[in-house]
Amino acid sequence: MIKRLLTIRLRGAFLSAVGGKDKNGNAKEVSAAKICLYTLLYAFIAVVFFAFVFIMATPLAAVLISNGGETLYFGIFMLLSFTAIFVLSIFETKSELFECKDNDLLLSMPIKPRDIVVSRIFTVLFYNYLTELIIMIPVMISYAMFSGSVIGIFGGIYVTLTLPVIATSLSVGVGYLVHIISEKFARFKNLLVIFLSMGFMLVYFVGYTALMENLEGIIENIDANFEEIAEAFSFVGVIGSVALFKVLPLIIYTLLGGCIAYITLRTVAKNYIRIITRTTKSKRAVYKEKALAKKSPLVALSKKELGRFFSSPTYILNGGLGLVFQIAAAFMIAFGGSDIIQIEAEGMAEDPLLMESLTMMLAPIFIALLVFCQSMVMMSSSALSLEGKSLWILKSMPLKAETVLLSKCMPHLILGCASSLLSGIVVAIGAGVTPAEAMLCITIPLAASVLFAFSGIIINVLFPKFEFVNEAQVVKQSLATFLSMLFNMLVGIMVFIAAIVSMVIGYASVIMLAVLLTLVLADGLMYLIIKGPISKKYSTF
Repeated sequence: MIKRLLTIRLRGAFLSAVGGKDKNGNAKEVSAAKICLYTLLYAFIAVVFFAFVFIMATPLAAVLISNGGETLYFGIFMLLSFTAIFVLSIFETKSELFECKDNDLLLSMPIKPRDIVVSRIFTVLFYNYLTELIIMIPVMISYAMFSGSVIGIFGGIYVTLTLPVIATSLSVGVGYLVHIISEKFARFKNLLVIFLSMGFMLVYFVGYTALMENLEGIIENIDANFEEIAEAFSFVGVIGSVALFKVLPLIIYTLLGGCIAYITLRTVAKNYIRIITRTTKSKRAVYKEKALAKKSPLVALSKKELGRFFSSPTYILNGGLGLVFQIAAAFMIAFGGSDIIQIEAEGMAEDPLLMESLTMMLAPIFIALLVFCQSMVMMSSSALSLEGKSLWILKSMPLKAETVLLSKCMPHLILGCASSLLSGIVVAIGAGVTPAEAMLCITIPLAASVLFAFSGIIINVLFPKFEFVNEAQVVKQSLATFLSMLFNMLVGIMVFIAAIVSMVIGYASVIMLAVLLTLVLADGLMYLIIKGPISKKYSTF
């Protein structure tokens, strides 16, 4: 039964991502050419990440393995892969286990709750194995290049097979605790989940930054004091010794991982029915007579979309996290950008003209950074799909297709433009840029935000996903979100290239003004596409 449930789950996810669904919710037929195209696309993405990990692992292998630091080498990447899997899946397991729409259907069948739990966990585990392979295969290749021992290869295979199980079990346990806590404080459920998610991500980014700084120190001082480095990172070395089959660490690792997996599975399976069938107490609504405010259809629908966004932690964390990054980046630039300019000027000469020149050189980079952070906002790319089976309600109303689609963009437009406006003002004031550069700091991120909102809804209409069992499948795993992410990243990279070119050849204001005009023209083109062919496409749903 577990195998059947898992097969149905993964097959449905693949067919939905590649072929989509028809009006009756059935998977469309997928041609061999389309399967090959998507296979090549995902293979290309995997190769890119392979290359990134390989570039990071090779210099470490060169300096550590040659000095007898194999345990330190494996320990670093075991911790990196563990934290990556844990952070990526911690709230995915919460959605997958406790918030799926087909829980009632499965529980009405003669299926054991344990089988449902195991199949759900295996679904998450499957994706975690893909993440682990992307990290550990380049790590083992780099190890083989600088070591003649095969022990590390077999140890790496063992770690690759077992580490995702431990990380997934811990993420399931934490997801279970988060669900229990959020149910205890139902009134502040969404806020609590958001803060917990942000806290875990903050810990991850702080730890990753510290790791990168320590790795730089290791590489710089490897020849001088390797023994001191090994002693300072002895805990990491003990973890890495598992991959070299050291007896005591291997036994502790295996037993501890097995106990964690068993306890987590048994606890969640035992309480599964009670958790997903729990009802929370709610106060009885008291209706009071008051004047009904008349609103336009666009305003009313936009208000509904904003309410949906703020009522879903999954939607907020996966669609709007870039807003937080953009504001954080703006304050970092405001407090650190002027210091960078001052340091560079003092290192060359204390010349006001040189200070102004450096400011003009760095301002395009500041702008590009704000645009890149804004490119992480992908709210509109799943806004239409989240209607799901209730899309017929919108279709039955006397609403123009253009009005519906623009209302789907409104949360992205309102929050994205507000974030870009605030960030641009903070950078313009804090970094001490010129008035012309200050206007570009504000207007370019604003134009980019509008572009990302319009392009997201266009992609969503072209590749909708109305059949799903939890919101995570739409906002994280749908084809529309993936394509929107690629498009946004491409725009962000192009702005970065323009900023770098302006630093090399000069004429920063002219080049960035050209970027602004290009974005504005793209915004106008996107709006015309929404008003024309995309509205017609929506009318066929």
